[in-house]
Amino acid sequence: MEFHNLSVEVKDHIGYLTLTKSEQNSFDAKFLAEIVAAHDALESDEEVWGVIWASASDTFFSSGLDANYMLSLDRSEKLDMFRQLFETTRHVFAFSKPELVLLPGHAFAAGSVLAMAADWRFMAEGKARVSFPEVMLGISMPEAMIAMLRTHVGEHQLSTLIGTGDSFKAEDCLRLGVANALFPREELLSQGEKFMRRLFQKPLGGFRAVKKNLRRNTLAFFDNDPSLADFERLMGFNFEEALRATVDGRRPKFQNP
Repeated sequence: MEFHNLSVEVKDHIGYLTLTKSEQNSFDAKFLAEIVAAHDALESDEEVWGVIWASASDTFFSSGLDANYMLSLDRSEKLDMFRQLFETTRHVFAFSKPELVLLPGHAFAAGSVLAMAADWRFMAEGKARVSFPEVMLGISMPEAMIAMLRTHVGEHQLSTLIGTGDSFKAEDCLRLGVANALFPREELLSQGEKFMRRLFQKPLGGFRAVKKNLRRNTLAFFDNDPSLADFERLMGFNFEEALRATVDGRRPKFQNP
């Protein structure tokens, strides 16, 4: 597959997947399809022992789904887009090789969800933020994605992370288990490469077996998540208002209850 929104490179057994679409790397259907195709290519390449997933932007890993793009879709197409995001997340979560995400800047919504589908996240010190703002869109994160987050942060942190729609500073992300380590932005790549090379000194077959066992139950949940049906009911006025407010650069005016 020819890539237009990302680049893939292999060097010294490390596969480098870099988001290159724009400063914010917001997702549309083609972008998500490329993420899946890139993971398939890296999965099948025997020269790749582990993957570093990064962004060419210094300010964003990804801002999530493209609000303008979502507003251009009708209701049925919006639902299809969420299903594609769900399947893309499952695909990344099922990736068998070690995968480290570098967060040089913000990761919001779908961007933070996909980052959490990898094994580890190294985050830049400073102004970078991570958020899971689904509740601010008037929707809920599907149960399978919640279960995926639970594998990283534990049960007691879930309400803090996904129940408020708040964004979290790097130090909070480290405390909550979203980030595994913090480094100056200019050191993220070198520290990531150092981490991977240390990992390569261990039996990678054992790592892949452990990863498969740790994720087996959650992947089964992805294959049969009853909460997906909630999206059609929840995608009403507040969801559209949140998208329009994002495009207009203003605070949304929600209707309650």
